[in-house]
Amino acid sequence: MGATWRSYELEDKAWSYGGSAPVCFYCGIRITWTRPQHSLGIRKRTCDHLIPKSAGGPNLYENRVAACMECNSAKGSTDAVTFVRSLGRFARIRPADVEVHIRKVEKAMARAKHEQAMERSRKARARWGPRILKWLQRVYRSWRLVPKR
Repeated sequence: MGATWRSYELEDKAWSYGGSAPVCFYCGIRITWTRPQHSLGIRKRTCDHLIPKSAGGPNLYENRVAACMECNSAKGSTDAVTFVRSLGRFARIRPADVEVHIRKVEKAMARAKHEQAMERSRKARARWGPRILKWLQRVYRSWRLVPKR
């Protein structure tokens, strides 16, 4: 259902939260891709899932956010809205905004599920379509069509 995340995708997301520097999705503290500098208030970045994988969350781009290691560890397997509410005034984002992100994830999940169903349908048509056509041709060839009077 999903490919592994790429670090540049996560980096783009982290920059989009902070504007001038990459920041954590939850607390807004600057994060780095290399060595953390705790004296400067810069933490190591991790990939976090808004809907945890343990709760059935997908590994889709829309479900991943850049978070500092402290927030990711503290969040654990709880959902993002509950975690942001527990942060209180230290949160960079409001619970309502997190719910908007989660709705985007749910739409992406539905889109991925639909694409999988379409792919299964295409494979079935490719496999069984010619066989069914040959069978129908044999069946209809043996029938005598009598016109109605």
